[in-house]
Amino acid sequence: MVLTSRLYHESFLLKTEKINGKKLYTREKVLYNSGIKCYYVLKNVKKWEVKGMFFSEYRHNIDAKGRLSIPAKMRNQCGDTVFVTKGNDGCLALYTKEGWEKYYQQLLALPQKKKKTRTFIRLVTSRVSECEFDKLGRINIPPVLRAEGNLEKECVIVGVGDHVEIWNSGAWDSFYDENIDSFDEISEELDD
Repeated sequence: MVLTSRLYHESFLLKTEKINGKKLYTREKVLYNSGIKCYYVLKNVKKWEVKGMFFSEYRHNIDAKGRLSIPAKMRNQCGDTVFVTKGNDGCLALYTKEGWEKYYQQLLALPQKKKKTRTFIRLVTSRVSECEFDKLGRINIPPVLRAEGNLEKECVIVGVGDHVEIWNSGAWDSFYDENIDSFDEISEELDD
């Protein structure tokens, strides 16, 4: 690198690209001299994927064959396949491949000599289903899991940080209405 002056300006440009169907963020480091004779651009490109940042609430209908459209903002973080299993409070839990591997390792780390642990692991893993996205961004949820989540027509897809929950719309509305008034109390108790 040759500059006519030691004074230069450094900046970073952030861009979003789609590569192999995945949303990637690109960072370009740009160095340049403000002098007229010298102009030099250095690109130090680093790419990283944003994963495990699921949030918001979406409403979509599940069809008679069990196909449910996953919102693009969530789908872009998932890769080609996801794992769907029984979740807590009557919903289904959807994990990315990496998220499922992490959750599965946490399950295996539980004390296997305890009956409740073995029961919980059996209930979670016996009905897990690996689901692929079709060309329209839908997954096909097996009948046994649709019954577990009481999924009929309208479903609510909720991002909860490291995974996604799929709820029957009536069950979600009831859960939300029952708990929203105690939001501040719950928040305070989490610090204990």
